[in-house]
Amino acid sequence: FDEVEIIFNAGIIGAINNLRIYYAQHYTSTPLPIDLIFFNAQQKNKVIELNWSTASEQNNSHFTIEKSTDAIAYYEMTKVKGFAMSLTQQKYSHEDSNLYEGITYYRLKQTDYDGRHKYFNPISFNYDTSELAYSVSPNPYFSNDISFTIPYAHTLVEISNVRGEVVFFKTYDEAGLYKENLRSLNSSLTTGIHFISFNSNNGFKIIKALIQ
Repeated sequence: FDEVEIIFNAGIIGAINNLRIYYAQHYTSTPLPIDLIFFNAQQKNKVIELNWSTASEQNNSHFTIEKSTDAIAYYEMTKVKGFAMSLTQQKYSHEDSNLYEGITYYRLKQTDYDGRHKYFNPISFNYDTSELAYSVSPNPYFSNDISFTIPYAHTLVEISNVRGEVVFFKTYDEAGLYKENLRSLNSSLTTGIHFISFNSNNGFKIIKALIQ
């Protein structure tokens, strides 16, 4: 109830000497439709994966992910069905493959079954296409020293000859520019075409090079 009031008419009041009138009011707070734990973005290969999670949900119809390049004008990217009612953690995700170089803003909107909605603070992600470029130098010809540009941490680099024999392999824990002297590492290295492969959680790439 919101309010309870007891009213007596004039005749009853005049007939009763000891009269008490009771008035009660009960205040209720509207619970939040969802309890959001996190909302974040991460790059996987050439897509941005958006992840969010709720601790509880009440009357939750759906989520809407909105996207912007200037943090001012947002447009609807997709809708994701909510769990309606839940007292346990729920996890959601969506992949954005339509990427722009530079900073992109994502905003999460939650809508109840009765149409009421709530926006959460936007997040941003800086997508740099140059970070996706592996490179080898000098290329196509090198003799002793070779340099790798590695854009991702925990990347395995392997060099193999045309017979499929691996002549060099090493895991680089951090992204960056690395230089190696191959002949000091492998005295049996021969001239000819070689294949340099880069393998990480963010992708796989092979570059062909020629050892003189």
